[in-house]
Amino acid sequence: MKGLESVYLINSNGKLVFSIENSTRKTQINRPEALSDFLGLMEAIASRLGNQQINLIELGRSTIYSNLDKYNNILFVIKCDKKTKKKKIDELFSRLRYEFVRIFDGNLNKPNEVKRSLMNEFANIMIKLCGTEFETSHSIEELKFIL
Repeated sequence: MKGLESVYLINSNGKLVFSIENSTRKTQINRPEALSDFLGLMEAIASRLGNQQINLIELGRSTIYSNLDKYNNILFVIKCDKKTKKKKIDELFSRLRYEFVRIFDGNLNKPNEVKRSLMNEFANIMIKLCGTEFETSHSIEELKFIL
């Protein structure tokens, strides 16, 4: 996807479950947990000011979109350049959520080897969706804190 820099899935404990990052751009976030803390702080401030949720933050040449799926207890985060169309971001959020739930719903209590296989399936779908220049990483241990 043109303009996409990275995607992160963060569980309710603020831990990284899955990431996919453009390996040709050197804009990766070194500590996605820090991003989760930052977004949590921004949402707390927004809540005190009367807003429900922060969905967009502009930082330099990038925009960070977040979408909290309360039902599945996971934060989806997309980092892209500012020129990326909002419609594309919304489509990606929708597809991320659909694929994640389709693959993992009902499978989180399975043995680690099954979860590892499911995570690899999810990673392959995300690479097809985002592009072959993207690299993935994940933690099956952090899956227990979602859904």
